[in-house]
Amino acid sequence: MPLSEFIIGHGEEEIRVTVHNFPFVSLNQRPSPVSQISRWKQQMSLFNPLKVTTEMISKGGFTGLYLAALEFPIAVLAFSMNMADEHARFLLTASSRSFHHMRADYTIKAVGPHAAITHKKQEIERFSHSFELIDEIPSR
Repeated sequence: MPLSEFIIGHGEEEIRVTVHNFPFVSLNQRPSPVSQISRWKQQMSLFNPLKVTTEMISKGGFTGLYLAALEFPIAVLAFSMNMADEHARFLLTASSRSFHHMRADYTIKAVGPHAAITHKKQEIERFSHSFELIDEIPSR
């Protein structure tokens, strides 16, 4: 189930933006950005893989992958982000239980008609860049 879902536009211009989070209690529970991107590419099996771009990104204490599949009737912009390993390790070993809510990776996926996604691309990217932890991770 998505953590949250947003609809941009309406009718034939509707874009569906879905946000998932993945809390973890150990490092091996975390879905990798590569596995998320692979899953999304399989969902788009009819798409020409040569027209799908994937970039490494890092922002707000998270690292991951950005997928853009824009040259199709139904376009996709997606972000699969994992908390940086050093932050994740610290939060797993911190003695205070107040940090458990901070341990989560996330994905954002926007799907919609090519023209609508292309028109709203910068806004969707700005939305994705706004994701960060609310509370600072304390230093050791």
